[in-house]
Amino acid sequence: MINHSPWLDFKRTEWPILKTDLTCDVAIVGGGISGVATLYYLLTLTQNKVVLVEKNRVASGATGHNAGLAVAFIEKPASELVGLIGEEATRALYNELNQAWDDLEALHQTIDLKDNLLSFPYFANGFNSLPQFISYLRDVLIREDDVEEQWRFYVDERLSEEMPEDLAAEVEFVPQQTILTALRSIDTSYIAAGMRISTFRAKRMNSAKFCYKVLDYLKEKFGDRLSVYEQTDIEKIDLYEDYATLTHAHGTIASQDVILCTNAYKDFSIWDQVRSKAVTKVQDAITPRIGFLAAFSPSSSERYALGFLNHTGDYKDVPFWYFSQAPHAIHNPNHACVLGGPEFNLDDSYSPEWIDSKGEKSLAMIQYFLKTTFKDAPQTFPFFWHGWMGYTSNGLRWVGPDTDYPHLWYNLACNGIGIVPAISGAKRIATLMAP
Repeated sequence: MINHSPWLDFKRTEWPILKTDLTCDVAIVGGGISGVATLYYLLTLTQNKVVLVEKNRVASGATGHNAGLAVAFIEKPASELVGLIGEEATRALYNELNQAWDDLEALHQTIDLKDNLLSFPYFANGFNSLPQFISYLRDVLIREDDVEEQWRFYVDERLSEEMPEDLAAEVEFVPQQTILTALRSIDTSYIAAGMRISTFRAKRMNSAKFCYKVLDYLKEKFGDRLSVYEQTDIEKIDLYEDYATLTHAHGTIASQDVILCTNAYKDFSIWDQVRSKAVTKVQDAITPRIGFLAAFSPSSSERYALGFLNHTGDYKDVPFWYFSQAPHAIHNPNHACVLGGPEFNLDDSYSPEWIDSKGEKSLAMIQYFLKTTFKDAPQTFPFFWHGWMGYTSNGLRWVGPDTDYPHLWYNLACNGIGIVPAISGAKRIATLMAP
C-alpha cells in the first residue's frame, strides 16, 4: 500500500547516522514532535547535553503521517477524567493543554516558521445518535467551566421530547435541514450538531515541517549541547543505578537520563541491570494502532473543521470521522482537504499484506463516507497515507519519570490527538528536570 503523505512533501535536512559511542546527560529516543519538542525545552530550560536518536528519518512516523490538527484537547471525555483523576486535576490538565496551544503558537514565532498554522473560523461536530450527543453535551458543559468554551447546540425538533429536562435549555430545537447546513452535509442520519462560537483552540499545521525548523533553530543556538542522529535504531536500553546505556548498531550511548518519545516504536528491550530483569511496561501498556487518511483539493476557499460521531448506520465501524478544509496560497491545493477516521489495532497477523488489506478497506470506507456525506465529493485522492499511533488503556498520555526507574522518562502515546499534548508533555518534563 502506497503511503504518500502530504506533510513530508518538502526538502528535508538530513542528519547523520550514529557510528560511535557517546556520552550525554539526556538521551531522547524518537524524532517526532514529542522528541523534538522535548529536545527544545531541555535545551532552553536546562544546561543538559542532549542526544536525540530516530530509527528512521526525523518526523517520519506519526508526526509526518497525521491529520495535521493541532487542538487543545484529548480523546478522553472530561466526565471520565473527573472520575479518574478528580475535578481539580482535570481542570489543571485542560489549563496545561491550553497553555501548550499558546506555546505552540509562540514557538512558531521563535523559529520564524510563517504560514504553517492555519486557523479554522468555523468548527462543528455532528451526531447520528441522540444518546451519544447527550453524553457529549454533558462533557462539554463540564469543560466549559474550566476553559471558557462557548458552544451552540442544535437538535432535530422532532426529538424535543427525548431530551433530558436538565439539558433542554442548552439546545435549540431546529428543523433537521438546519443541522445538515451546519455540517455541510447531505446525510439525513445526523440529528444533532455542536458548533463552537468562541475562539477555537485548533489549527492546521504541518508538524513534520515544524520539527525540521525547530532542529535547524536548535542547531544554530545550542550546537555545543545538541546531537541529532537519524537511521539509528536503539536495540536495547540497560538501566543501572543512576545512569543508562542505549545500544545501537555501532556502539552505545551512556546517559544519566533516557526519555522515550515514541508511539508504536517498541522494538527494543529495556533491562534492569541492578535487579537482572526485563522492564516491559511500554510493550505491555501501549497498543499500536494504524490510522488511514486522504487529502484532496477543496471545492471552495472557506476554512472549517468538522467532526462526525457515528454510532448507527453504514459507518458505525468508524466511530469518529474528522474533516478539515484549509486552503492557503502557499500550500499545495491537493492537500487542502484532509479526511480520516478508519483505525485498526496491530494484531499478530501484521505483515505488508495486512497493511495492504487495511488500506484497501479504509480507502473504500473513505470514498463511501465522502459520497454519502457531502454533495461534491472526489473518488480519487492525490494523497492517501497511514500513520502509527500509540494508545494507552486509560486514554492518557505517559508524561514524566517512571515510578520505579526515576532516570527513565516518558513523553509518549498520542491516543489519537498528539500534537498539542506532545508540547505540553515536553515542557513538563524539562521543567521537572530543570535545577
